[in-house]
Amino acid sequence: MFLYFSHYLLLSITLVCARVAAQGHPQAVRLSVGSFMKKGEITPTYIYQASGKLEKGGCPKSVGISDCYSLFLASSGMLETTVEKRFFVPPQPHDGFVLNNTLTEAARGPSSGRTTKRRLDLDERGDDGGRQRTEFQSSWKYHLKNTATTNSFFHLTQLLRRDSPGGPVIFLDAVDGQAQITDVVRGCSPCASIDLSRFVDRTTYHVMTVTYGSRGSFLYRVIEAGKSGRTLLEYSAKGDMGDNGSVKHGMYRELVPGVQSATAYTGGYKAKRLN
Repeated sequence: MFLYFSHYLLLSITLVCARVAAQGHPQAVRLSVGSFMKKGEITPTYIYQASGKLEKGGCPKSVGISDCYSLFLASSGMLETTVEKRFFVPPQPHDGFVLNNTLTEAARGPSSGRTTKRRLDLDERGDDGGRQRTEFQSSWKYHLKNTATTNSFFHLTQLLRRDSPGGPVIFLDAVDGQAQITDVVRGCSPCASIDLSRFVDRTTYHVMTVTYGSRGSFLYRVIEAGKSGRTLLEYSAKGDMGDNGSVKHGMYRELVPGVQSATAYTGGYKAKRLN
């Protein structure tokens, strides 16, 4: 009887393990399904925008990222102008969108003129009162799986200004087979670059220090995580960084011919004020 029970218990455990393996990563929590544009809050100061698939968890152990998020953009679809038609979106202020009385701007579909853009961004929320003359440091880990690039933008990191005229100040792109940093304000492109093969399929540690304002400063280092600790990319600048801004990281790219699916993992995000 004991032998029979032991065999039954072993069979039950085997079946459970097989079922867990078939499901992939049962601990993963789906935040965005990838069939419509979605925004949400991870913490009161850490938000996401996703037109692709976004999960909390589901990252391979080999990437070595704690508190990890997995991101996926397919080779087609997943446009940021797609909305979930089942839900009515009431008017509410959020992330700079201009709202009408019924639907958000993203709900207007193709007429918005942004139908070729897809995004999976994790974003620190900017301060309503502005950040002029304040110094902030953000850090996180990131792992981009190998994917084809084009000559169109594929933002992995953005320092985004929230004051006028808005838009990115400095960003890290995967473009034309390069991982490169571009500074829009100072007209530097690329400011620093490496072959993409030195960036993909490995976990990188990112540290960005920003002093906001017209007399601001910027320092960004991309370091290979693990024992080597090699600096892969580094860029510094002084001058206008915007009076208010935030740091985005993830995947934001345009749907153009030659685009392939893209997968990334990110986590361990920390942000602190230094002064």
